[in-house]
Amino acid sequence: RVLAILLESTTDMFGYAYFENGQLLRARAGSADDGVFFETGVALPIERKLKTYDETMDGEELVMELCRPFLGCRIDEYDAWDLKMELFRKTS
Repeated sequence: RVLAILLESTTDMFGYAYFENGQLLRARAGSADDGVFFETGVALPIERKLKTYDETMDGEELVMELCRPFLGCRIDEYDAWDLKMELFRKTS
């Protein structure tokens, strides 16, 4: 499982892409000014749960919450010094 996220505060841009077994299952991106400008795949269970809980949740808040299953907390609550990054290379 891989969750790629984008958060950019100057333009309030957000984005995320969720992969399982190398397959893109869900991706969504947008900004405060433009709204959602890219969306593919079926909403993830956590997205549906969060949207049911709070219809007004914006993209930034959603991205932060989507990190919870991966990190055990929202990304803005995570101790960045403990963040572990890995590099994956495609093999032939």
